[in-house]
Amino acid sequence: MSRLLGIVETRVDLFALELQEEKLRLVQVLIWASATVFLAAASLIMLTLLVLLAFWHDPEQRFIAVVVIFLLYLLGSIYSGISLNKRLKREAMPFAETLGQLKKDRACCKD
Repeated sequence: MSRLLGIVETRVDLFALELQEEKLRLVQVLIWASATVFLAAASLIMLTLLVLLAFWHDPEQRFIAVVVIFLLYLLGSIYSGISLNKRLKREAMPFAETLGQLKKDRACCKD
């Protein structure tokens, strides 16, 4: 019985450690993602204003510039979305070590 309790305690400790690591990773990702989104948005706004000012005198060129900027933003957002989706699928499952150890424990108990 004490052996079983020792195994359970070890697994709970492993789970707690992995939970702490996942929490820290999530906070870091959110901080960096927020900074990236803010700076990218500010850069895109400034770029858009710069291009519009460059073509301000000719309404036809201004319209073409707006369409080109829109298409670039659209392509960038599609690329970002696809890249994010691939990355999320590639990430390791949270608590994989704990689940692996629990599967090993269950296999040992069956034998």
